[in-house]
Amino acid sequence: MNAQSPPSASTSELESRKKTRFLAWVFDKPWHLERFGMMLHRATGLGLLLYLIFHLVVTNAILGGRVFFADIMGMLSNPATHIGEIVVVGAVAFHGINGIRLVLIGLGVISGRPHRPDFPYKAPSLNNAEKGALWTAFGIGVVSVLFASFFILMGG
Repeated sequence: MNAQSPPSASTSELESRKKTRFLAWVFDKPWHLERFGMMLHRATGLGLLLYLIFHLVVTNAILGGRVFFADIMGMLSNPATHIGEIVVVGAVAFHGINGIRLVLIGLGVISGRPHRPDFPYKAPSLNNAEKGALWTAFGIGVVSVLFASFFILMGG
């Protein structure tokens, strides 16, 4: 038996294929509501993870003493930090509500039985209940940002 070895690809070709697949995953059409919601859910999850790490590092500054901690808090008392806090509130609200929506979809409560996600992904299961839940998550995120803006920026 004469077995042929698979054609070898260079490392740059493999990297190019990986990049193309990633770009297709992010930028390929169609951009529908479900895909936008999933991308935003992933982005808020990563952002909240980075915020958690930052928060733990800053909170750990108390170990340096009261003066050091007061200096750190003084550096963080500026408008850019307040805007970041508002973004975090919106991300937490959207990510939490959208996570509940995704759990309900996964359990089949609002979508029925899940379908196999073949590429290119089409959302045959995006029914009115799912759209309503996604718009609710968007709405609660926006309302949370508005409330956080009032209380953080106005000192309410």
